[in-house]
Amino acid sequence: MFAERSSRFARLRSVPLDLAVVLAVTGLVAVAVVAPIDYLSPLRVPLGFFFVFFVPGYVFVATLFPEAGSSVVTATSDEPDTPSSPLRKRIDSLERLVLSFGSSVAIVPGLALLLNYTSWGVRTESVLLTAVTVTVFLTGTALIRRLRVPEAERYQPTGPRLLAAVRAELFDSADRAEVALTVLLVAALVLAAGGVGYSVTTPADGEQFSAVYLLNEDTDGEPIADGYATALEAGESGELVIGIDNNEHEPTNYTVVVAEQALESTDGELRVIDQQEIERFEPRLNHGETWRQEQTIEPSAVDVPVRIVWLVYLDGAVPDEPSTENAAYHVHVWVDGDL
Repeated sequence: MFAERSSRFARLRSVPLDLAVVLAVTGLVAVAVVAPIDYLSPLRVPLGFFFVFFVPGYVFVATLFPEAGSSVVTATSDEPDTPSSPLRKRIDSLERLVLSFGSSVAIVPGLALLLNYTSWGVRTESVLLTAVTVTVFLTGTALIRRLRVPEAERYQPTGPRLLAAVRAELFDSADRAEVALTVLLVAALVLAAGGVGYSVTTPADGEQFSAVYLLNEDTDGEPIADGYATALEAGESGELVIGIDNNEHEPTNYTVVVAEQALESTDGELRVIDQQEIERFEPRLNHGETWRQEQTIEPSAVDVPVRIVWLVYLDGAVPDEPSTENAAYHVHVWVDGDL
């Protein structure tokens, strides 16, 4: 048993640190997408940015180049270090970082393009979960390929070693022109990734909204936006469902004020002559989440036109006198009376 446990620890120690970090970051991204946790919310943008624009490309490059250092081999020569062919077998640390950015910028949009032709469509959740799946697969292939390389030649980065290697390649290289071009390429990739990341995480005008709606059940029990109970007498009741879809691109606290309004028509215009608050709901939704609440409506008066209104406010900003004029969103249903 001791030998078996030692063997397991040995296998765990054989997992390279960089690939272990990749799996940890990928796991956090998967958790943030599938089961959003409030305390992870401040990390979602930087974590998602790092994952989308670096991690998939990093494991892709790790799969292609499992060896450490920088050397050149030919396609026809048996000498492993003959510099006469452009066929590269190894890359240095700086090139690895540059290729990681570039590969990620190519991989993730490619996945989004493929998703566009599936039933999942191009959504934040579908793109990230697909990228997570591809990243886990590439991490496995990278690990297999790296473990097949002799340990002395295997790429095994650590933080200090990686920084030292990049510093040496930037400042101690004899080919200053190549270093300058590499730095410019890195800067261009970072700017491109930043632009794409900003456009993705910052919605365009009109894209931030909440959908508020009423539903009723048809004869088969399916929700439909029709057939509400509108001919109720005093003391009678009807059932319907109020729903909210959060498309605000951020976690949002909602306050739903349910009220009964009595109205009168003057010169063709409706005027509220009395309003009684029935109850309030305070759901909190993450972006993309839906809240639905069954509601029983029961008018208290029938001698004037009556409607039930649902006044929706965001982030607790409810005035002392809620109304359709100061609500962020509102829906209503008439329950009695003729205008």
